[in-house]
Amino acid sequence: LNEVCHKDSKCGVEGVTSEDWLELHNTGDAEADISGCYIRITDDDDDATIRLGPVQLASVSGFETATIAAGGYFVIDDNEDLMDAGNNNLVELIGDDGETLINSLITSSAYNGEDDACSIDGDDDTPTPGEANVCAAE
Repeated sequence: LNEVCHKDSKCGVEGVTSEDWLELHNTGDAEADISGCYIRITDDDDDATIRLGPVQLASVSGFETATIAAGGYFVIDDNEDLMDAGNNNLVELIGDDGETLINSLITSSAYNGEDDACSIDGDDDTPTPGEANVCAAE
């Protein structure tokens, strides 16, 4: 996972996104097959209530053969089967074995290095679906 937006009105990009969206980024130098991966969304609270999933990408129409080019980005926009999150939800990308956590982000944030993320829904923030992340200086 590279970016997660649960409220398009705050972190959407006109002409690019229309609803809740998430972005995957392939940092490798070979195409990556992501069709076997899963998305799971849980409330970020004490009981970790599952809101969605885990849902395998290949089980959703249009994602049966999903791949990401080397160094590329893959945006999932306006698809409630794969992205239906609320404020402060934990969104997880799980490997094709259905168990191995690849990485995770809290909604309305962007990956900003090892175990670090930045906000993308504040007045001075810059969401970048389909492009490299831009995190404001702290």
